[in-house]
Order: sequence, then C-alpha cells, then structure tokens
Amino acid sequence: MARERAFSDNQVVDAANALLVEGKNINGTSLRNKIGTGRPSALMAAYNKLKEDGDILVPSVPDLSEQTIVHQELPPEVAEMMSIMLGDVERLIHQINDHAHYTVEQRLNKAIAEANERAASAAKREAESIQEQDKAFEQLEDAFEEINELREQLATSQQEINQLNTTLNVAHSETKSALDTIDERDVRLTELQEQMKVMQQQLNQAGSDKAKAQGQVELQRTQLSEQSEELKVMSNNFSQLQKTQAKSENQIESLTNQLASLLQQNETQKTDSKQLQSQFDEEKSAHIRSQSRIETLNEEMDKKDKTLTETLASLNEAQKVSARLEGQLLQYQQSTNNKKND
Repeated sequence: MARERAFSDNQVVDAANALLVEGKNINGTSLRNKIGTGRPSALMAAYNKLKEDGDILVPSVPDLSEQTIVHQELPPEVAEMMSIMLGDVERLIHQINDHAHYTVEQRLNKAIAEANERAASAAKREAESIQEQDKAFEQLEDAFEEINELREQLATSQQEINQLNTTLNVAHSETKSALDTIDERDVRLTELQEQMKVMQQQLNQAGSDKAKAQGQVELQRTQLSEQSEELKVMSNNFSQLQKTQAKSENQIESLTNQLASLLQQNETQKTDSKQLQSQFDEEKSAHIRSQSRIETLNEEMDKKDKTLTETLASLNEAQKVSARLEGQLLQYQQSTNNKKND
C-alpha cells in the first residue's frame, strides 16, 4: 500500500530557488537534503513538472555592456615624448609579454589539467554520493511504507484479539451460568435425598409394625388351634380373641395402606429424580459443548486462560457427586423392590 506524498509543491519550489541562489546543482538528492523528506526520484519528477508548468523560473544572467570611452588627442610634446618612450616600452613590453605569456600559458595549462582532473574526480565522487544518497533515501521510504503496513496489521490483529476476548468472556459467562444451574440441581438432589431418608425410615417403621402385627396374628392362630378342643369351655375367650383378631387385621390393613401410600410417594420421588437426572444430563451436554468452545478459543489465544481447568475440575466433581447420587437411588430402588417382594 503506497504512502501519500510527504512533501508539497511549495516546498519543492522553495528548495529549488534556494539551490539557485546558492549556485548549486538541482537534482533529487539536493532537493531531498533541502526539504528533508520524500524520495529523490519523486522530488525530481515534481520539480520537472513544476518547471514545465512555469511554476519555477530559472533566472537568466543579464548581459553586461561595456561603457564607451571617448578617445582624447594628446598634446604634441607629449605625443613626441610618448612616441620615443613607446618605442622602448614597446620592446620591453613585448619581451615581458612574451615571457609572461609563455610562463602563464605553461602554468595555465598545468592548472587547467589539474582542475580538469579534480573536476572529473569531484564529479565522479558527487555522482557516487548522489547515487548512494538516492539509494539510502529509497530504502528509507521503503522502510516507512513497511512500518505503515505493520501498523495496519497490528491494528487488525488488535481488533481480532478484542473479538476473541469478547467471545471468551461470553463463554465464561455461559460456563458460570451452567455451573450455577448444576449447583441448584445439587441442592435439590440433596433435599430429595433427605426426603428419601425420612421416607425410608417411615417405610422401615411400617415394615416393623407389620411384622409385629403378623407375629401377633400367628400367635393368636396358634393359641386358637391349641384351644380348639376347649372351644366349648373357652367360648367367651374365643369371642374376645375374635375381637382382638379383627382389631389386628384392621391394624394390618391400615399399615398396608400406609405402606402402599409410601410406595406411591417413593414412585413419585423416583419420577422427580428421573426428571432431575434428565435436566442434569441436558445441562451436562450444554456444558460439554461450552467446554469444547472454550478449548477452541483457548487454542487461538495461546491457552492464556488457566481458569478453565479449575472449572472442568469442578464439573468432574459435580459428575462424581451425581454418580454417587445415582448409585444411592439405584440402591434405594433395589431395596424397595426387595421389600415389595418380601
């Protein structure tokens, strides 16, 4: 993704004018050094466009015209003296001029050769320097573009992390709600267990009363069989025994009705227990799905959340408690069935 241009046309114009005033060459590197930003190639392209559009005017060097000096005639005596002196001076001047011209020509040629060598070397070094600076500026601009891309990627990654955190918080809330529901089911199961204990005690007491009544009936029947020969003598006692037997049978019938009522209550409790077990299984399935979702989120977040392990451990404990309660319910049902068979 390309960056926006880091310089303006006004900055290019000002830099070009400053370089013209300083008498320096205008190129991408000199413009970059003046402005302090931008690619040298982009700066030079902008300069050429502004120059073509007429926004940058290259100043022209004014022509200097020599002032005309009016020639004046010399006086005759001066002219004569000058002609004599000029002859001597002319010879001397010619000698000096020849010697000076030769010396200057030699020195000038040497200086020109040295200057040309220095200029060529300086131009070469300048070209190499400009090339290196252009390369460095290009690398710098590439680095700026990579930094911008990394910043955009970082912002995108941060948004994804925030979305994952939100999803993880929702999963935590669902897990907490499931655990609260399981706790409520545990409390209800505990209450049902207490009620079943009380009913078991009542059932045991009813069984004990029934056994006592049956013992009394058996005893009375034995006494009746032993005293059958003395029926005539013990008619009054037999009538009393019949009354006692009728009363015992009434007690047995009452105890039998109580036992049937207790068994019906037991069946109702078993039905409620099955419903609770079904609800518990549904909550357990929902919790398993929630657990799978949390594990997936933990893999994407590099498993940063260690609280899930404690939650799973608590769930295992709840499952163990549920298993124990199911075992106790099965034992109670088997005990009840055995007593029914007896």
